[in-house]
Amino acid sequence: MDNNLIKMSADIAHARDILDKYHDFDDGVMQSFSYMDNGHSRSASMVMYARDHRDPGNSWRHVELTVDDVSELCTVVQYGQFYPILLGVRILDYGDVICLDIDGNYASTSGPTSLQEVRQIGDFYAIGKRVRMRELSPC
Repeated sequence: MDNNLIKMSADIAHARDILDKYHDFDDGVMQSFSYMDNGHSRSASMVMYARDHRDPGNSWRHVELTVDDVSELCTVVQYGQFYPILLGVRILDYGDVICLDIDGNYASTSGPTSLQEVRQIGDFYAIGKRVRMRELSPC
């Protein structure tokens, strides 16, 4: 297996573990969003503030989500507003691309059935080659 594929699989597995730990960021908030295009690659990052459901104290933590090599981005955010997460965050693996869907409201409760459905209905998503998540140090 290609080393890049192994790395991508590990990143997705880690990200899915983070999603599980924070219950898909349901009832959390997106505190920041940034997009970077340096002429060679593009990335989209967001910082979520959510409850760590594995912590016996249910502490709230900041978690950074990043999509690398972004090929498509759709966002609907208002300046100066926190973005509450009501339905959760999903990682959708379509083989050659990964989609990070934020709060998508689709016909099926298990999420969109295709990338086309994400494009038609989703109003906050990033499509790229890699997704990474990391817990940030407590304040």
